[in-house]
Amino acid sequence: MAEGFGFDQGDILRSTDPNLEIVDGHAVKNPVDYQDPDALYESLVTKITKYHPAANIPILDKAYEIVNQAGATPTWDAECGQNYAEWTSGDIIYKVWLEGS
Repeated sequence: MAEGFGFDQGDILRSTDPNLEIVDGHAVKNPVDYQDPDALYESLVTKITKYHPAANIPILDKAYEIVNQAGATPTWDAECGQNYAEWTSGDIIYKVWLEGS
């Protein structure tokens, strides 16, 4: 019961959405009610670029895509504080430092 108010917070939360489960006093959605991660990411990118037009998210996406296509796995480089990936194609050694996580 909410102290001093004479009601159960869980009852109020359940009355607004009967599909919510109350865990430790917090409303929790069912897993099927969560947004698709890809759609959520696209929404996040849209909002970031709306308020920070200089944010170059497509370049970051492209860098990670190139690393993945090469079959390389980014690892944390503590010395420079960034993710780092390296791979060889023919006689060329590619080295990439990636912003973000």
